Amino acid sequence: MTIPVVENLRGFAFEAAPKYEPQKWNDNEAISISTNCYCYMLNIQHEPFSGKLLDPRYSLQPGYISGSGSFFMTRDELMDLIELDGFDVLVDLCKADAKKLGLVMNQISPKESIPTGYYRVALFVDSEGKDYHCYRENPDHYTWSHKIGDDEVIDFDASGEKITDPCFADRDYGEYDYSILLGFFSIGSQVYNN
Repeated sequence: MTIPVVENLRGFAFEAAPKYEPQKWNDNEAISISTNCYCYMLNIQHEPFSGKLLDPRYSLQPGYISGSGSFFMTRDELMDLIELDGFDVLVDLCKADAKKLGLVMNQISPKESIPTGYYRVALFVDSEGKDYHCYRENPDHYTWSHKIGDDEVIDFDASGEKITDPCFADRDYGEYDYSILLGFFSIGSQVYNN
């Protein structure tokens, strides 16, 4: 089966159910150091509208694409905003960015079936509210992968175990323990949302 690539009005190409291809993220140092878990969740390796590399000093943070956040909002500034307004603001910023890209992001239950052309993600926050983390289900619908900051894309957890369910994965990376689940979501192109 061929996976469709949909291009929205802004020219952002969206690949439904992105493949697990860590080499596309890890082998190019410029992409590896300028992307984070949020980029990986949305399958974005470049600034979505200009096509330029992302600035590695800031990387992409929720709210940037939709303009809901500051142009150069750092992760720390984002987490300060979340501390003031609650965890829902993180989800709202992610949904606003998805919408700006011509995508739909819906909250779902962990095992809920999703429409063709969508893929599943999970959002977590660390136990002290200092960082967030995103996981993306691989197209095999059995394993999950993620990208921690400017590190490599991987499909194993903090203990080196293959991730088959992010809720049961070891999410304690020392400095950050992503123990608070914000939810599971499906992401897909609006053209599939009939």
